[in-house]
Amino acid sequence: MSTPRILGVVLAGGRSSRFGSDKAQALLAGRRLADHACALLGPHVDDAVVAGRDGLIRDLPGPDLGPLGGIAGALHHAAGLGYTSVLTIACDVPA
Repeated sequence: MSTPRILGVVLAGGRSSRFGSDKAQALLAGRRLADHACALLGPHVDDAVVAGRDGLIRDLPGPDLGPLGGIAGALHHAAGLGYTSVLTIACDVPA
């Protein structure tokens, strides 16, 4: 049996309309929220990427579908690269 390969995906595709700017880019203790989320995923995954807005992974089948669009894009991206699983986290969830 092969070892599972897990892709960590930070969901950062929201409009941040109430926040007023892109939450994933907001700084907390000198680091972007997206970077904090990637660091939380790090010990549990083989690689971590950002989905949505300016991230590596685009929402599928298109934008403005909420978190499910990000998850669908992440699953498609992971499968294409041979990952067996995806672990997601929102960029704005407290640790």
